[in-house]
Amino acid sequence: MIFETWLSKLDSSIPVKSMHAVLELKAEGATLPFIARYRKEKTGNMDEVQIQKIMDLKEEWDEIINRQGYILGEIERQGKLTDELKTKLQTTYDKNLLEDLYLPFKQKRKSKATLAKEAGLEPLAQWMWDVGHGTLVPEEGQTLEIWAFTFKNEEKSFKDAEAAITGATDILIERLSEDLSNRQFVRDAYLNRGFLRTLKADKSKPNSKYQNYFDYEEKTTSLMEPRSSHRYLAIRRGWIEEELSISFGGSKNDPQFESDLLNYFAMKAAAGNDTMVKSALEKAARVALKAHVVPSIENEYHKQMKEVADHMAIQVFSEN
Repeated sequence: MIFETWLSKLDSSIPVKSMHAVLELKAEGATLPFIARYRKEKTGNMDEVQIQKIMDLKEEWDEIINRQGYILGEIERQGKLTDELKTKLQTTYDKNLLEDLYLPFKQKRKSKATLAKEAGLEPLAQWMWDVGHGTLVPEEGQTLEIWAFTFKNEEKSFKDAEAAITGATDILIERLSEDLSNRQFVRDAYLNRGFLRTLKADKSKPNSKYQNYFDYEEKTTSLMEPRSSHRYLAIRRGWIEEELSISFGGSKNDPQFESDLLNYFAMKAAAGNDTMVKSALEKAARVALKAHVVPSIENEYHKQMKEVADHMAIQVFSEN
């Protein structure tokens, strides 16, 4: 895909000819105000807001292409770049989805899952997964504890069956938290049903300028709109000054929000089968969701809201 095609998918109202003119003028060193005031015949009478949007989207496009190249190179250096993965990376132009694809290969400090893998617990984790999903039937008399005992590794601090089960569960937590469909399910839920909620914090002041947000909620989609940026910035300032606490989640009128997420993860982890490994798999689902995926997706939306708000602040400043 080329920038022109990507841009038209995001905003079909931008004329291709005008887009090329803006980028050519910028490459020649022309500033935004100069282009808007003195090159109207080339841009098709675009104003500063429209011109800035083209410049911002071109910058975002360049970041995506550069990130694609970096990720491809990193995974190739690891010797793990398959043709299928290469095609996926080369045809993904969403920053969040690109990072989701990279997540399993990202170099990170040694996690609990990494230590468990180094101790040889991956076969145990896979056995638990297969039993939980009904694709493997344990042999007669074979229990999770008995099977886990055969994987104990005292040298690696997995000294008994319980420790081996914990290590295998850590591996499954990582698997669930890095699964693309799981992450997208949470991302979509936060977008379609999610709210940013604020409450009065311990350091709130009398007659605080943030008192309108002491018990407040607003849809995620609303706060991502440019017209709502002033509210998000106010909420963010109140949080930084410790007068407000912030959380994402469902509306007060949507008590099923969190349980729907958890049920989805539990079904993906154990497929609803009542087996000897169900408890361990449901724990893996719970930890993957609450400790890994939810914080990551919330950070994504905070970042997007901040980017929109910062862009609007710059726009207002330039207009004044």
